[in-house]
Amino acid sequence: MATLVSTVQRNLPGGLVLRVGSPAIFKIIAVVVSSTSILLHTNLAKMDTFSKFKLYRNVEGILEDLNKYKSLKPVEDLLKIYNNARAKYENHREERQHPLIVLEGLDGSGKSSMTRTLAKKLHGYKWQTPPESVKALREYFDYNPDLRTAFYSLGNYIAGYEIGCLLHEKPVFLDRCWNSTTAFALGQSVARDPTNLTLPEEGDDVYKWPDDLLKPNKVILLQVSEAVRLERHSRRGAEMVTPQEKLLTNDKEFRDNVIRAYKNMRDPKITFVDGDKDFGKTLYMLKNLVTPLLKT
Repeated sequence: MATLVSTVQRNLPGGLVLRVGSPAIFKIIAVVVSSTSILLHTNLAKMDTFSKFKLYRNVEGILEDLNKYKSLKPVEDLLKIYNNARAKYENHREERQHPLIVLEGLDGSGKSSMTRTLAKKLHGYKWQTPPESVKALREYFDYNPDLRTAFYSLGNYIAGYEIGCLLHEKPVFLDRCWNSTTAFALGQSVARDPTNLTLPEEGDDVYKWPDDLLKPNKVILLQVSEAVRLERHSRRGAEMVTPQEKLLTNDKEFRDNVIRAYKNMRDPKITFVDGDKDFGKTLYMLKNLVTPLLKT
């Protein structure tokens, strides 16, 4: 008979806790834990990047996930807004006459102010993602990690349909879009599970703009030092700071992964601009990048 030893507690995958007092049983448990870990790594390796990081190739995947929760009022409202935006676009679609310019950047980079100023100076529309049409729903999804990426992803498509109805009139300057949704989702996934996940390599399909989403003529990212970003971000009210923004401030590796993801994006490739300069100089650089795309 095996000699009993002091009781040992081990936490196993799935939150299970076993208490054992036999060396033989302890060896069995060690094998089970090791096998479970190997199986997890193997399954992740076999999954494509979109499944591994819970991202979407197209709008069909987003709708499929959200329809599982359509009994929830915020999800029902979001789907209704999407269907209305799509119907309006399809009924009033006109030939695209003007460019769509997307401004990206971390929170506090100055992209929102620049987007607003460029739209005013260059006689365009200023838009944002998530768009105003879903703004009232944002808080619910920001604090619901299972649905957050689906909300922001569908918000990109809603904005795309809304903007598609405007590009025959004026250029549109968009504060964030698909690039942010993807870069932040990738960064957060790695931060949550650094043992099993690393950022996908450059060239992965996850970095390519979706074929079914309105494509911008140019994407520009304002890159700023962390000191400048924090100073600008501190001007916001505390009630405007989301869990994601707190992670951005507290986790350098997360910030670095988000920027790396931006740099890997293609079709269209992102143009990086130094946003540490004063407002006037940065605006001047942006106008020089954008003006050649505008119709005179």
